[in-house]
Amino acid sequence: MTVPRPAHEYTPARSPRMVLVVLSVSEVLNAMKTAGSQATPGAIKRECARHALREVGDQKVSYAALLGTTFGGHLPRPRHRMTAMRIIDRLLEPSLDEQFRVRDSIVVTDSDEGETYQATLPGGRTVVLAEIPETTVEQALQAAQQLSQSAAYCQLRAALDSLSAAIVSIDGKPITASLLRGRSWDQHFSVRETLLLQVVLNEMLSGSLEDALVPLESTSVGSGT
Repeated sequence: MTVPRPAHEYTPARSPRMVLVVLSVSEVLNAMKTAGSQATPGAIKRECARHALREVGDQKVSYAALLGTTFGGHLPRPRHRMTAMRIIDRLLEPSLDEQFRVRDSIVVTDSDEGETYQATLPGGRTVVLAEIPETTVEQALQAAQQLSQSAAYCQLRAALDSLSAAIVSIDGKPITASLLRGRSWDQHFSVRETLLLQVVLNEMLSGSLEDALVPLESTSVGSGT
């Protein structure tokens, strides 16, 4: 049974009225795979728009109704289609401010078992990640590459599998990787939250490059000394 989702209505200037739903992570993965192995970011966003649109103007639409040239039939002007893609960005992607706030919320705890990273998501939920070997990420990427040649799909799929391995609790409640894998992930995190958790994962695995890098001009490289 399909669970009803909130719909978001937009009436942009010089564009048709549009009603879209927020896609789940599984739906975004499917859009990435469907868009093709050589898909540009724009092609992926168009595919996401096809999945998300429920009404254009006064007409109800479905994914099947927007395949091929019919997408342009409902949104005939380039600005109409670009507007739909920008709405997808707004619905799915975290702002830079949200990314910085999540990164600034990270609390690192060190123990004999390794580091844990606690982060606070928008809305106040806390998520704790435990250290995972870098080989876990590499293996996740290799596994994703067996499923699709789409670079965007592989990167997101590998991030999901790596996060599933790393997350140990949500709001103080322990959780295991088996409860996060596959479509189960959608029951816990939105696309926006997933992308924010990638920020935490990157901090855990890479640290802050701003703190680590030394400007070349401050070294003796090429100085002959």
